[in-house]
Amino acid sequence: MSASSFKNRIELLAHQSGLNVAELTSDAAKLTFSFNGDGAQTSQTVWIKDYDGTWEFSCLSFVKYQDTDDFPKFILIYALSQNSRNKRGFWCLEGGYSSGNTYLEYMDNHNGDLMTSDEFHRTCWNAARRVDTFERMVVKA
Repeated sequence: MSASSFKNRIELLAHQSGLNVAELTSDAAKLTFSFNGDGAQTSQTVWIKDYDGTWEFSCLSFVKYQDTDDFPKFILIYALSQNSRNKRGFWCLEGGYSSGNTYLEYMDNHNGDLMTSDEFHRTCWNAARRVDTFERMVVKA
């Protein structure tokens, strides 16, 4: 998928699904989602990146560590047990940031050419919602 067609597809799918794109480049899009629950208002950022026609929908959680060995066991067990229940989408550890940190992140990959507006809406909200639910659980723990 060419850079301009990625941008055009994202703009069209976002418009059709009633979502607003906060930032858009030739190979990445940023969407933000707000949640209100447990007396706290939060927001989550979903990034969509184009890797040769495969779109990666990702949402970083606030859980980060310098060393992957430092991740608490209960967090890793939660992520792996959620992965075993999900038919699509998964939790993973994502590094390579300028901060040197590794983050717990939720991802979902799709063929961009086959994406419908309903699936786009559902995938974006699902990634944001899973991270928000997880973060609220961690704060309570």
